[in-house]
Amino acid sequence: MSNIDKFSEILAAISIILPSVVAVRFMIQSHNESTKNLYVASVGCIIHCPFSFSLHLYRGYGKKKNIRQILHYFDVSFIHIHVLLTSYSWKMRIKYIDLLYHLFCIVHIWSYYINKSTIDICNYSKKKINIFTACGVLLSSRHMFLVDKKMHFISLLSWVLLYEIYSKKLLGKYSSFVMHTLLSIPQFCVLSAIQNK
Repeated sequence: MSNIDKFSEILAAISIILPSVVAVRFMIQSHNESTKNLYVASVGCIIHCPFSFSLHLYRGYGKKKNIRQILHYFDVSFIHIHVLLTSYSWKMRIKYIDLLYHLFCIVHIWSYYINKSTIDICNYSKKKINIFTACGVLLSSRHMFLVDKKMHFISLLSWVLLYEIYSKKLLGKYSSFVMHTLLSIPQFCVLSAIQNK
């Protein structure tokens, strides 16, 4: 791996910390009746961070494809857990549609690992995982639409932009870095809407 590749993966690892910084900021400054809701949504973001961070560092320095793939599965699985916790945080109760959807997605992700012949999954499978993840984000955002339409609109624009940058690799090796940085915008919008509901 070239030094540019390593550098772009280090940037991607560091930039995934930014949405968690936004989450911690809201946790520290929250002193109203929505504090518990903010904590749940923030914890979802924060618990995803180490998995994505580890994946990008390993991509930069690790050599074993199967370890990289397992880290990828954990990364995407914890995106679903993050989104599920965010969905839960709106009314502090689980919606079975959300639970079933994200459980299905996590089982789908790990089914590639169970089938050892697909350790190095193809681009089609990665696209399917990415689409299921994007749909999960949209599913959970319906709550924000009811609370704050402006923040919902900004979040949707951000999510569409970052999804396009990431899925089409519009910025080459730096697409993950830019996507992670942009994730701070919808994270801010979601937590602002929860705080002001």
